[in-house]
Amino acid sequence: MENNNFFKEIQEKRKRFEEYAKKALNYQWITQEEYDEYLHKIENDKLTIGVIGQMKCGKSTFLNALIFGDEILPAATTPMTASLSVITYGAEKSLEAEFYTSDEWAELQVTANRSLDEVIVNTSEESKIKAAKELVSKAEKIGGNLSTLLGTKRKDKLENIIEYVGADGKYIAITKSVRLEYPLEYLKGVEIVDTPGFNDPIVSREERTKEFLKKADVVVMLLYAGRAFDATDKDIIFNLVRNVGVGKVLIGVNKYDLCYERGETSEEIIEAVREQLKKASNEFAHNNSIGDLVRKAEPILLSANMALMSKIPLSKIQEDENLQFYYKRALDIFEISNQDQMYEKSLMQNFEDAIKEQVIKSKDEILIAKPKNRITQIGENKAGEVEIAIAKLKEDIEISTMSKEKAEEAQYNVEKAKKRAEKKINNFGAEIEDIVTPIIRNLRNEIEGNVITNRRKAVQKIRDLKDRVIFNYGMDNRKRNLDNDIKNIYEDTCIQYRNFYEEKYNQIVSEIKKASSYFIMDIEEICEKYLEDFEPKEYINKVNRYLASGRMPQEGDDNDEMSGGEQGELSLGDVLLFPFALLGAVYRDVFGLGGNFDKDGYIAHIESVFDELLPKDINNWISEKVEIRVSNIKKLFLEEFLQPIDEKLQERMNESSENAQKVVEAEQKINNLLSQSKALKEQVVEMKMLAQNI
Repeated sequence: MENNNFFKEIQEKRKRFEEYAKKALNYQWITQEEYDEYLHKIENDKLTIGVIGQMKCGKSTFLNALIFGDEILPAATTPMTASLSVITYGAEKSLEAEFYTSDEWAELQVTANRSLDEVIVNTSEESKIKAAKELVSKAEKIGGNLSTLLGTKRKDKLENIIEYVGADGKYIAITKSVRLEYPLEYLKGVEIVDTPGFNDPIVSREERTKEFLKKADVVVMLLYAGRAFDATDKDIIFNLVRNVGVGKVLIGVNKYDLCYERGETSEEIIEAVREQLKKASNEFAHNNSIGDLVRKAEPILLSANMALMSKIPLSKIQEDENLQFYYKRALDIFEISNQDQMYEKSLMQNFEDAIKEQVIKSKDEILIAKPKNRITQIGENKAGEVEIAIAKLKEDIEISTMSKEKAEEAQYNVEKAKKRAEKKINNFGAEIEDIVTPIIRNLRNEIEGNVITNRRKAVQKIRDLKDRVIFNYGMDNRKRNLDNDIKNIYEDTCIQYRNFYEEKYNQIVSEIKKASSYFIMDIEEICEKYLEDFEPKEYINKVNRYLASGRMPQEGDDNDEMSGGEQGELSLGDVLLFPFALLGAVYRDVFGLGGNFDKDGYIAHIESVFDELLPKDINNWISEKVEIRVSNIKKLFLEEFLQPIDEKLQERMNESSENAQKVVEAEQKINNLLSQSKALKEQVVEMKMLAQNI
């Protein structure tokens, strides 16, 4: 069967967008510079997928099934010696191993020389010491070349990968990371990161692992369906979610076929995992990360082994006794007869779909959806501007052929429409303020309470540390543990902050959308009552688009909001919560401990760091931003639509007779514009059809 539809789909999607943008360039909707910028962003973007899970959860098999459709990566080593592996595109099959530096190896040796008796109650430190001891022991295979290899990189053939990541590999002890390159077109612009887990004995590698996960578009955590949710899994979640964000985590429950063979149903397996997650949440009640994961991440069943069996050529399966055994076993368990059915029963497609959905959420908005919508909007604006020009010329004809009495009546109605529309616009602004002010006040109170509570927790952690232990043996460990505890409290604060923000943001967007809809209906009613001789449709559409996007339809508008950088292209909900979004999204690692430990000074420092998260008073901000919106709506409807009509009517009343020449000129211009309008409408229809396929 054909492999890797997921990655191919992403590549094809990007190619279709390139064709769409090229067509927009040909139609002169965008400039060459804009077109080049769109393509540059796509071509230079990296799609990063992180994979994490403890030993025997099936990571290697999962990656072989997801990426290669064959046995390329060797099975897992031991949890102590796993390396950070990055898989990406290369013109040839190759690997590049990066070895520890001399300083990192010295750090490892110091850790290996520590006694396990020092850390009897600290499982995290215990695992680091055990890992360090194992690595130092395995380094004996390298012999006298050790010092010359440290701090270097080594390129090798991909088939020799076992020497760097295999349990008995020659270089496993000093391999910090491995970069694997493979000549598959769909891997271009893709990075799959297989992480070694946490509690790494080398701090720098653990930090690099966390950095990879932070920038990942989606992180896959694999659990083993046949094993209880143990302490290692809990530790992974506890650390993982803090550094990644729960919105990017997918939980894959691998090897579900083993449970199915024992008579368990899919629903029972999923429910068992949910229960384990709930227990972890209760156990770490203080940890918002795990609670978030329980609420938001739905476990997905899969069998990576069956997926791989469905993709490996049958000829290869028949030549290998192990492959034959697993293939026949899967056929018997599910009472199926071929590879297509095996892939379906593996449930791998469901998992690939979940990854794709997350990637689309992560990448599409910036790389494709936003520019695609902008290009579509440009085309619609062009067509709309031509329609407005035609409507204005028709207004000229209508007014030029009016009697003075008719013109006077029309001017009276326009004046009424202006007054009523202005009142509706002002009321709309006041209504928006009334809607959002209590929501934002509530958000501010929730954030403030969360920050103050967690600031108190962090300070108490410092107070609980007895002064005398600072000077005892193991000072660095205690300082590091305190450092990690406070980081965790800070990150929990930020997670809860983002949850509060997201909830209130959605509420504000929904309320503003509802109010905007009623406001547009009111404006349409005014036009229908007082402006039957004129065509307001395109102007109302302009107002509607502005309310939705925050972007004034015409370039170069000189107003405060547009001059405020990106805020000029934000919806009103985004603008109103802009200060909160900035505060909640920024995390700076400012907790380094160095020199003498000054408890009072450290408390003051931590309090100031938490205080930076406290929201500022933004009452004036709300009024200012709503006023800018109101002002721009008046500009679009009153100044650009009604004011010119009023002026033309006044001009007609001052004329002694009908202006026949003006009518002829207007009719000629309309004929020219109608052909432009037809061409633009055809372009818009064509571009929308192309956009639907992206």
